[in-house]
Amino acid sequence: MEVPYQRQSGSDLCSHFRRLQFPCCWMAALLVCCVVVRTKTCVGQQLERWVTVDSDLRFAAEVERVQEIIREAASLGFSHLLLDDAGLSFPDDPESAYVRHTELIRETANRWQLQLVPVVFPVDRADNILRAQPDLAAGVPVRNALYVIQNGTAELQADPAVSLPALSALEEWNNVDTTVKLTADGLECRGKDGSSSRILKTVEVAPYRHYRLRIRIQTRQFQGRAGLAAFQTGSNRRLSAAPLQVPATADWSEYSTTFNSLDSERVQVVAGAWTMTGGRLLMQDAVIEECGLLNVLRRPQTPVQVVAEETSRRLQEGEEYAEIRDPLRDRQDRDTLFGIDHSSPTIRMRGYWPDGTRLRVSWYHPVLQYRLQVCGSADDPACRKLLDQQARRAEAVFPHTDRMLHLRELRVFGWEEPQTGGSRAAGRRLAAQLRWETTLLDRLDSHRRVLMWSDMIDPYQNAVECYSLVHGDLAGSWEGVNPRVTIVNRNFAAAAESLSFFANRGHRQILAGYFDSSPRQMIRWLQAGQESKIPGIVGVMYVTRKRDYSGLAEFARLLDRYELAAQE
Repeated sequence: MEVPYQRQSGSDLCSHFRRLQFPCCWMAALLVCCVVVRTKTCVGQQLERWVTVDSDLRFAAEVERVQEIIREAASLGFSHLLLDDAGLSFPDDPESAYVRHTELIRETANRWQLQLVPVVFPVDRADNILRAQPDLAAGVPVRNALYVIQNGTAELQADPAVSLPALSALEEWNNVDTTVKLTADGLECRGKDGSSSRILKTVEVAPYRHYRLRIRIQTRQFQGRAGLAAFQTGSNRRLSAAPLQVPATADWSEYSTTFNSLDSERVQVVAGAWTMTGGRLLMQDAVIEECGLLNVLRRPQTPVQVVAEETSRRLQEGEEYAEIRDPLRDRQDRDTLFGIDHSSPTIRMRGYWPDGTRLRVSWYHPVLQYRLQVCGSADDPACRKLLDQQARRAEAVFPHTDRMLHLRELRVFGWEEPQTGGSRAAGRRLAAQLRWETTLLDRLDSHRRVLMWSDMIDPYQNAVECYSLVHGDLAGSWEGVNPRVTIVNRNFAAAAESLSFFANRGHRQILAGYFDSSPRQMIRWLQAGQESKIPGIVGVMYVTRKRDYSGLAEFARLLDRYELAAQE
């Protein structure tokens, strides 16, 4: 049985040694040694020390991995483990393997005196929780797309027609990095110093239309980040955020991404490599095309509207045309909730329609951000019901523990009509959602601590106008957060302003650092708070997005030195 000696009380150690039948004199000597060791490891420790873990505890291998992280973190003096577990988003029964696995994790955490804090309400990354009801994804509007009837079927007609120049015609592209060269095999991107190797073309589009970009890529010992993206001209707002998952060495394969033009009449299409440090990347056959009813969402907040262009008359679904669905949308064999490479559905008309009749069609579609990220429709009552169920599952398997709100980088929000008749302003809508979440947690257990990430309520980070694909201004989102909520602040770029903002609102704060960079970043974070004389900083957090715990020991050592120095 594992026993973390440095974290046991004297009475616990006595009982343990008696069970092992230690002689009394040996037991006394060992107790003295343990007290000395404990004193040395904890001198000057004042801050809570957190470590983040993302997992899926439905699987036994994940249980072993999380247990190992618990043991390592506790031995280094960490006090809390933030557990972002995908398993909470899937229904289970009381006898399921998931329930047994969570029991093992609780037992390990208790043994090592590490506090577990589950993450709940994954509205910003809702792909797991929406598996059974994909229509509850947050939608972005398509407006007045052109469909033309032929032989009783209405099909999309690009309006206007869109295209990209051939990659061999570099003179027709608006910008070409000097590291891009035309070869017999294709357009070659090279680089060794972390620079970019890209091409750019400005394309005329229609506002609020759904477009797909496609390109063929081959790699040889490629080191860098391959990308295919669209940006608004002028604002440089990124309309697609899906880095391509390209292996370092791979034969020719087609890659794609989609974007909504929003209110743009021109977009900038960029393809190539970012931060390239070696190898080569070849490109062929870049294509842009307008999408039809790809992954169309069907629920009251995301209506479909079909209008006869000549008469402006709205047609009736089920009477003048068949129900509109995307039959290829909900395949369960994908690793993502929505696929973007299948063909779009047509509209089957009912009754007689002359060939060439033009229709204008409007609908909503989801957006895939960073390949897997799908946002839920936060203020839809049906989506809130799923979030409620997830929070209650957390209550069942992790009772009497604090909670962390999942919300961070909410990239699609505010386009749908409010179902309750409330404000359309994005900031006020998000504030209402946060009140709903914290009120529900209070009803389940009013004595727990609630924490949340800072970025979506931080006016110096993401609580601004036109953040990502959010409709409107997120200013005021912070009004939905009670001062008793602890803020996990991740705005190192504007440290003084952000820390002061939340401190002035009465929040305690935990500083989130590392992010797969250098553990020394956390010391700079702490020094920034110290220099600004920020009150209420109660902890620090080791955050990794790549499951990289190689810096955990150094992170702890640096904190030991910092806290010892602060006491002198």
